[in-house]
Amino acid sequence: MAERFRLGHAQLRDAVSTMITAGQADRDLHADLDPIREADLLLALVAGLGDAVLLRYRTPAEVISLVDHHLSRLTP
Repeated sequence: MAERFRLGHAQLRDAVSTMITAGQADRDLHADLDPIREADLLLALVAGLGDAVLLRYRTPAEVISLVDHHLSRLTP
């Protein structure tokens, strides 16, 4: 089970970092971002906030607002 998680997480990280790289090429995202680091941060943010929703600590609307806020910081 752990191996499947590692593989799936690595694939997701690669997909997100590829999207970040594409956004940089299109000049939609800051050029100086490290795509892998940003992918790791985004995945950690979403995982943590997902837990907060499941535990009813945060509402889905609050989580969407927080993720949108973080994403807005990646744009010029």
